[in-house]
Amino acid sequence: MGRVLSRLLAGALVLAPLTGLLAGPATAAPLDGEYIIEGRDPGGGSKYKGQVLVVKEASTYSVIWKIQNQVLYGTGILQNKTFAVTYLNYGPASAPGLALYDVADDGTLTGQFTMLGAKNLGVEAWIPSGEQTP
Repeated sequence: MGRVLSRLLAGALVLAPLTGLLAGPATAAPLDGEYIIEGRDPGGGSKYKGQVLVVKEASTYSVIWKIQNQVLYGTGILQNKTFAVTYLNYGPASAPGLALYDVADDGTLTGQFTMLGAKNLGVEAWIPSGEQTP
């Protein structure tokens, strides 16, 4: 009986770290809604302000930024408290980009972004505007 119990306990210890993976990722508060954004272009460039809209799709999120006369479109995924977004600027500098944000308990997001071929990172913060999508 002691050997069987030892093997069962050993198996449970091996499988325990996998239970989180099997159960799926824990998620932060819903991201759906509108945000006011403040950022700085890569390499310590210009500061900017704008808005972003996040809409939950099936397993992903649609993300639309409006910064001055620019509109950027992206698709994001949320895992735990990390939100990753790939995006495209359809303006003159139409390079794809990647952004990675930390989601705080109060609903704000802070992170970094870059564009294809860039050597530096920009920074961005999202503050919920209070307008949540249905």
